[in-house]
Amino acid sequence: MRYQRGFVTPDVRLVAASQSGIFPVFLIQPLIWLGLIAIFAAGAMWMKMSYDEKRRDEGRAEVQKLWDEDRAMRIKRTTEITLVLSGKLMEAKDDAARREAAINARFSTLEDRVRALAAGRTVVVSGGAAGILRDTADAANRTVAPAADGAGEASAGSVPIAAQTVAYDEQEFVRWIVQAGAAYSDAVSLWAAARQREDALRVTVETLRKEVGP
Repeated sequence: MRYQRGFVTPDVRLVAASQSGIFPVFLIQPLIWLGLIAIFAAGAMWMKMSYDEKRRDEGRAEVQKLWDEDRAMRIKRTTEITLVLSGKLMEAKDDAARREAAINARFSTLEDRVRALAAGRTVVVSGGAAGILRDTADAANRTVAPAADGAGEASAGSVPIAAQTVAYDEQEFVRWIVQAGAAYSDAVSLWAAARQREDALRVTVETLRKEVGP
């Protein structure tokens, strides 16, 4: 041991305390500081973890909010475009109805004129012309299946054209022409309505792809 004028040096106190089983008092303050530092570090880590978790939750909420807004916008825009399409289809239907009414009115007037024709008059055509008229009516109404190996042509030309003429009642003959014109006009009207609906659908699909996405 080292003595200096009647008092014990720190290393002597440490040895004496360790030998006597008493914890060194001078270590208490550093240990307290270490504990406080550990508590502060743990608190800081906990705060950082809580902050990061909060930020993650906020990020998830923001992403979900943006996704919901985008989805709502797409649904709203799709609904608007669908309503526009429905309006265009209804407009096409109304246009078709107006065209049909106009066609019926025109041909109704023609039917009245047909009924006003004098009775007893005839229209005479050759046998060949009569066969063409008959076959045209059959083809238009699809009432006659195509004959195999030209059998239909053979039957139509079985009587020499020069030796046969066919007389039609003038009123019935003109009525047949008027009905053919009405049928053609109906076909054109239906084609126009179909094109109008097709154009409306095409424009709607293109708009949906451009504004809403696939």
